[in-house]
Formats: sequence, C-alpha cells, structure tokens
Amino acid sequence: MTTPNSLVVDAPLEQGVRDCARTRADEAAGQTDLDRRQRELAEALEKSSRELQLTLDATTEGIWKWELKENKMDFSPRYYTMLGYEPGEFSATYGNWVELIHPDDRDAALAVSHEWLRTRPDTYEDEFRLRTKSGGYRWIHAHARVVERDERGVAVRMIGFHSDITARRMAEMASSDYQRQLQSMAMELSMAEERERRELSIWLHDEITQTLAFATLKLEQAIQLEKARGVRGALQEVDDLLHRSIGDIRSLMAQLSPPILYELGLAAALENLADNMSRLMRLEVQVETDEDLPELSHPLAVFLYRAVRELLVNVCKHAGVLRAAVSIRRDGGRIRVTVRDEGNGMEPSRLEMAVKGNVGFGLFSIRERLHCLGGGMEVESRPGQGTSVSLLTPLADSSDAQNPAKVTNEK
Repeated sequence: MTTPNSLVVDAPLEQGVRDCARTRADEAAGQTDLDRRQRELAEALEKSSRELQLTLDATTEGIWKWELKENKMDFSPRYYTMLGYEPGEFSATYGNWVELIHPDDRDAALAVSHEWLRTRPDTYEDEFRLRTKSGGYRWIHAHARVVERDERGVAVRMIGFHSDITARRMAEMASSDYQRQLQSMAMELSMAEERERRELSIWLHDEITQTLAFATLKLEQAIQLEKARGVRGALQEVDDLLHRSIGDIRSLMAQLSPPILYELGLAAALENLADNMSRLMRLEVQVETDEDLPELSHPLAVFLYRAVRELLVNVCKHAGVLRAAVSIRRDGGRIRVTVRDEGNGMEPSRLEMAVKGNVGFGLFSIRERLHCLGGGMEVESRPGQGTSVSLLTPLADSSDAQNPAKVTNEK
C-alpha cells in the first residue's frame, strides 16, 4: 500500500544507482592507488638519481655525453676538475676538446676520432694528453660506448669516460728510459772490451811479434855462420820454437780483434772464421749471406761475430759433428743470424737450463746481451737431430725490447 506522496522506485533502478555509486568509489580508490604508485616511482627515481650523482661525484673519471645529431656535448664536473678547471669553466664542445689536446698528440687523436665518426662502431678508445689549467699536461685514456641508435642504426648518442693515466705512462716512460740506458751501457761495455782487445792486439803486433821476428832473424844469421856449426841443431830448434810462437801470437791477435772485421765487414769475417774453424778445430762451416745485406754498425758486427764464434765452439764441444752452417739474413727491420748443426741436440730440461744459464753453453750470456740491444734469441733443438740458434737484432737502435728468448724443443 502506498500513500499519495510516496516515491515508488523499482528494484532494477535502485540496483543501477547502487552500482554507479560503487563504480565511482572504485574509481576513486583506483585513482588513489595510481597516485600512490606515481609517488613511489617518483621517490624511487629521485633516490636513484641521488645515488647516481653520489657515484659520479665519487668517481675519479671524467664523464662526457655526446648527442651526435645536435652535436651537443655535456661534461661532468670531474671532467673539468681532473684538469684543474672549475666545473663549467669552458663550454662542453668538440672544438674545446681539440684545443686541449697536446700538439704532439693532436693529429693522431683527430685521426682516431674522424675514423670513429666515419664508421661509428659501438666503442671508441684512445690515449692522448690534455692541457691542464696550470699549463701542464695529463695523460688521458678515453673510452666510450654508443648508447642509442636511430631507426636506421646510426649512432645518435654516446657516453664516455676520461681516466687519468699519467702515473702509468710516466712509469712506462721511466722503464723505457731505463731500457735505453741499459742498451747504451751494454753497447759501451762491448765497445770498451773491443777497444781493450784491439789495443792488446796492436801491442802484441808492434812489440812482441816484432821482437820475436828480430830474434829469429838473428838466429838465422847465426846458423849461417861457420863458427856456429857446432850449435846449428840447437839454434834450429830455437828458431822453430820462435816461429811457432809468432804463429800462435798472430792467431791470438786474430781472435782478439780480427782485422778483416774492421776492413771488410761481418760477412767476410765469418768466412775467415769458418776457415780458421776448419784449420784449427776440424769443423767444416758453411756460411750463407744475403747479397743485399745492409752495412751493420761496428758494435753490432763485433757482437754478432763473437756470438757466432762462441756458438761454433759449442758445436765443436757438444754437438759431436764435423759440420755446421751459419746464415745471415735480413728479416724485416732486423738481422737474423742462425747457427745450426745436425748433432746431438738437447733434451728439453737441458735446453731450458742452457738458456737460463744453469749450464755452461754460453746461451744465457748471449741472450742477455741481445736483450740489452733490443733483440732476441730463438733456440730449436731435438734430441739426436741437432740444434739451431737464431740471433735477432734490430738494424737501427730500438728501445722496444723483444722477448729475450723463445725456446722450442720437439721430441
């Protein structure tokens, strides 16, 4: 029953009103949840930004960003301070970076940069010096990576780092200077030894051999005298001994300082050495030389001559053969001198000991001198199949030390 003023609401309409109200409540709750999530994301982003900034402030590297399409760059504060500048003291531009590069490094650095701009690979890396605010220079290692490419795959953004490597480069240069000093000292020592040998050889020639020659002349005159007939035999024996002594002294002079090495060079001196080895030690030595072999500096020729002689003496002592071969070749910017035989060879352990100086083959001494000269030594040996020793030396003075020895032993 209803009264005249009562509002009649059917059940479906009432349910619709309730559903609408519930939807609005749900929407409001959803908006609140969305707002909460947005606040959380904003707080997380702010926290991450603070942590990133703290990390950037703590790092010792300068950071730079390059927007390649707009040709716009940004430098981090550390980029400036590592060079002694205040952050933002100069504009972050490619041109200003170029102006900071040391004049001696600029062409090479620009060549690397231009090559990168031409090809635009994923990474960039180079080392150069940058000018500090005080006018000095710091060595910088630059390394960067492309972080964004356009739809065509062209790099449009990259981020890079500048690391101060001055201490490392100074240590490398000090080591290089030390190596050059060692080379110079080794050369001076070799030349001092050679001067002493030369002086001794000259003294033996000018003093001892001349005196002995004069004595033999007098003996020959005495032998011819009639009154000396009774002592002719004894005098003849003395004369023979003196001639033998003169021969021995001349041989010693040639070993101390072979004149042919000074007059005709290394190749002729080695040919002469081969003749002496055949005559004195019954070792037949074949010498092979490049026709276009360049003229060697005197200290280098002296060193190689003495090293080859020592190696040939080793063949006589240890190889158990009567033949050996010596070759001189130009190997790029180096000279390669090889002494080889087909004798006993060496076991791996003995070969290693010989190169390290633990047995008396003289290889260690040769290797160390080669190392000081910027060269190296290669040794190959197989038991029962002989040994090959190659000496490699730079044609010009070099501060780049090679590996002092490479040992190969095959069973």
